[in-house]
Amino acid sequence: MFFIPTDSSPRPDGFGSGFYKVCWDIVQEDVMMAVHDFFRGGIIPREFTAMSLVLIPKVDNLKSFDKFIPISLCSAFYKTCTKILSLHKPARGGNVVIKIDMAKANDSIEWNFLIHVLLAFGFSGTFCNLVRQLISSPSFSVVMNGVSKDFFQGARGLRQGDLITPYLFIMVEEILSRNLKKRYQEGWIAAFSLSRNVLNISHLLYADDIIIFSNGSKALIKAISESLALYEAWSGQKISKEKSSIFFSKLIPPVRRRQILRITRFSEGSLPFKYLGVPIIFGRLKSNYFDELVGKIGAKIGDWISRLLSSGARLILGYKDEKPKRHWKGWDKLCTPSREWGIGIRNFQDEDHISLINPNKGSRFWKLMTKCIPDVIKYSQWKPKAGHISFWFDKWLGEKNLAIGSLVTMPRLKLKDVWLEDGWDVDLLYRLVGSQKAQEIVNTANGKKEGEDILIWGDYEDLNHVLANGEVAQSIWRKCAIQVGLNIELKVHRRKRMQIIQWHRLKHGWFKLNVDGSSKGNSGKAGAGGILPDAEGKMIFAFSSPLEHGTNNYAEFMALFLGVRKICLYGLDKIEIEMNSQIAVN
Repeated sequence: MFFIPTDSSPRPDGFGSGFYKVCWDIVQEDVMMAVHDFFRGGIIPREFTAMSLVLIPKVDNLKSFDKFIPISLCSAFYKTCTKILSLHKPARGGNVVIKIDMAKANDSIEWNFLIHVLLAFGFSGTFCNLVRQLISSPSFSVVMNGVSKDFFQGARGLRQGDLITPYLFIMVEEILSRNLKKRYQEGWIAAFSLSRNVLNISHLLYADDIIIFSNGSKALIKAISESLALYEAWSGQKISKEKSSIFFSKLIPPVRRRQILRITRFSEGSLPFKYLGVPIIFGRLKSNYFDELVGKIGAKIGDWISRLLSSGARLILGYKDEKPKRHWKGWDKLCTPSREWGIGIRNFQDEDHISLINPNKGSRFWKLMTKCIPDVIKYSQWKPKAGHISFWFDKWLGEKNLAIGSLVTMPRLKLKDVWLEDGWDVDLLYRLVGSQKAQEIVNTANGKKEGEDILIWGDYEDLNHVLANGEVAQSIWRKCAIQVGLNIELKVHRRKRMQIIQWHRLKHGWFKLNVDGSSKGNSGKAGAGGILPDAEGKMIFAFSSPLEHGTNNYAEFMALFLGVRKICLYGLDKIEIEMNSQIAVN
């Protein structure tokens, strides 16, 4: 009785554990006699088994009753009996990954199956009868808006909030675990293929979080499906087909993937996914995978005192001689949330991308500012260096950002997160944007450079537009000219347009001749050379030749002549010729 917290929710009659603790000298003998009577096989009166059922929402926006968690408010006497039972319970000792999600795991367990399991594990008949009485006798009254409704009797399931429920649920799940293990030992299910000297694991099971590791053949997947179906028929639990998923290795072809999905009726999953709150990934582990987990831990250990301070008080961190005193702190410290011992000033770099900001929230001035964001994004582009820009939502590759037409995963991913020490993280790029776009990024975009990322503005808002040839700038200059009596003629320096030159891969069976020539001093001592690779980049031949005294144009023509003559000697016909002399090309 004294194990139950004093402030725990009481049963419908209002007598919680606090009443029994305060009046223990008076009620001790009666409570002890009632507990002894129950363990001798007596029937618990209905007044003690009646309990209120409180619905706790699992999500913010509720649309159906299946999004509630029913919590039973048991009587203090009932909790005492179940606690004694729990204390006396004896303790006994190409690949696919299948993630199983149980639908309403506690609420659907068959009572007869549970009792059969307890008997099979060696529990006495007396103990099993006590458990049956505890799980089958309670009646429930749903509390809605603080008002209890009529009582009704349950027919199956275990109650969340009952002290003995976790122990009973583990006993039921142990049947599924042993069934899978037996199938592995008998060879009906093949083990997950791993490296040498690595422990083979058939499955991981913690409460209702289940992961199965197996070989990816159809016959083995059918055996696993049969094991799961047998467990459903025995226990009454149901697997949520919509929420369960299968993760395939790269060695399993698409045809077999579709066949496996038809057999199981599960969905195909993609990495990373979470198991017990920990991200499961393929490849190198990155710190950003743990952002959510670190945030949750920080929220649990945050400074509760700072929550009591007003916004102004958080900026005045101390007083000296009854006067406010400034305590200088780094900007990153000031932008840390209050629950993490910070002040909670908003840092936009830690928020979602600027393009995702809602323009309809905030002050009137803020709304006017956010209306300009689409134009800023449309006419600007990033030149990446350090890689602190958004991988998905910033324009750093072509005229559009990568989020357009793509399935965005890891929305806060930075460009630097897909860089390794010696270049791009190609495996991660393939998983994020697919092979074709990943190849385009590797071929056209530069890797990490020294310095900060540079925002390049479009022609309409360069320095000339702001100060000279823009409509507002020209009107100001005209008014100034009239005032001072001068005739001002604005000469605008037009900047050269940048042209992006890309390398295009040759078609199969073709060759490319690259030639170049130059002279020292133009004219002066000259030389020419060239190379010929095939479509796969393999070198066919290369040449270089010193030339007589001549100009750069002479050297370019001679390089082209020598290269074409060498092609004729090799008998090649499918040739692309590339050189940097516009005169020679024309």
